[in-house]
Amino acid sequence: MGPVYGKEIRGQRERILVEQEPRNCEILPNNTIRILIMDKSGTGKEYMYIPDTQWNRSIANTAATMAIENMYAEREFIEKLVEVGEGKKTMEQLRKEILAKYTQKTK
Repeated sequence: MGPVYGKEIRGQRERILVEQEPRNCEILPNNTIRILIMDKSGTGKEYMYIPDTQWNRSIANTAATMAIENMYAEREFIEKLVEVGEGKKTMEQLRKEILAKYTQKTK
């Protein structure tokens, strides 16, 4: 079976696979998920590791799908999504933070 974009392949160990190398997202044996993200300079890529939970798998699937189109998430955004999954903030709080950061206030 070839690569499946943004979906899990069930086998001895579940993995999220994409065709590009290095892999954009992968579930590792130590119950962590490795996600390829944009580095701080915005010009390169680096790996980020998050715990293997159902919520975080959804994040990883989304990140893998975005990476296929050469769009990589930033570390800060992934961390905020993980906080929502852990119950530290709500989706509404995250939405307001994003709007405040990316919209210009009119006078």
